[in-house]
Amino acid sequence: MLIFIAALRRELTRLKPLIDIDRVGAAGGVPLIVGKVNSMPVALVQSGIGKDRAVETSQAVIKHLKPEAVVSIGFAGGVNPSMKAGELVLADRLYPADVGESGHTAAANMDIIQSDKVLMELATLNMTHEVPRAYRGDLVTFPQVASPIMKKCLWTRFAPHAV
Repeated sequence: MLIFIAALRRELTRLKPLIDIDRVGAAGGVPLIVGKVNSMPVALVQSGIGKDRAVETSQAVIKHLKPEAVVSIGFAGGVNPSMKAGELVLADRLYPADVGESGHTAAANMDIIQSDKVLMELATLNMTHEVPRAYRGDLVTFPQVASPIMKKCLWTRFAPHAV
């Protein structure tokens, strides 16, 4: 099974029509849609916003569905100054960041999440001309919508493509 997790329902909207839906239900208290795409079992899961919700939801669905892979998808704010709206980021790493009392960013007390190298290579090989431009690189999680000034700080500290 392949699980797609997004914070917001609208981030899953374009995937839903591609799935032959078997059931709409819940796993570990988490609402989900389960079905198949070309005979491959898949699930769409809405986690809610924030690092804590993402972690809790991921742990619950992994425990109950035992997937082969989990793909986190969603909208992101560009941090890389050369990126334009609508471009795709395939994240090699996800850095959790937080804002300290001084306003500076720091890595949170959480490990950096590494993407599966095989899945990243497959995704890179299978990108089509439909994607205006795609980047491989890093993402940073952030507990709020980042202002332009904060995006500059994040770019300086982590050099991610998006937040």
